[in-house]
Amino acid sequence: MKIRFASTLTPVHQNDCDTCKYHGTIKVNPKTFGADLVDLYTCDEWVIARYGNDGDYFSYDADMLGDMDNKRCKIIHKALTTKPEWNAATIKERLIVSDKWVTRGVITIFEYQTAAEQNSHTTCEDNGVGFNGVDAELLSSYAEFASKNGYLTKGQMVYARKKLLKYSGQLAKIANTKIITEQMRAA
Repeated sequence: MKIRFASTLTPVHQNDCDTCKYHGTIKVNPKTFGADLVDLYTCDEWVIARYGNDGDYFSYDADMLGDMDNKRCKIIHKALTTKPEWNAATIKERLIVSDKWVTRGVITIFEYQTAAEQNSHTTCEDNGVGFNGVDAELLSSYAEFASKNGYLTKGQMVYARKKLLKYSGQLAKIANTKIITEQMRAA
């Protein structure tokens, strides 16, 4: 059973509890929950899977976790214990709302440029990683500034966020590669 996260920032369905902690939205077979998108929450010892706005949810407490005969429990447990696989959409979500993600994204893409590209602030190799020829000079200078200072200025942030959105697929590949590498080190 493969778990696919549709979002890790924004729930799809309205939740009426202020103390619930949102963990992400997963894509599921509509036959299982009656909907194809399910928001996952924890609240005290309860696990909640909300799949509609009109009181449509499934919940269980931690003591019921042993009842893994329940298909819904199995799916929810797997989702809550799985690191989300990054995709372009989830990276874009983060870039839109987080200055830290933009700053780290600019630095990360720059780090994947070759040494020659980093030194010249250009793109001279067609290797599928790093900045494109149009963005290389500006974003390389932003990456060096951010590496040195730990932040981007407000003006830099505006341009970096706008330009970095097109690199969300590349950032997702990098993030997923790092997760795999971390898992291999832990094994």
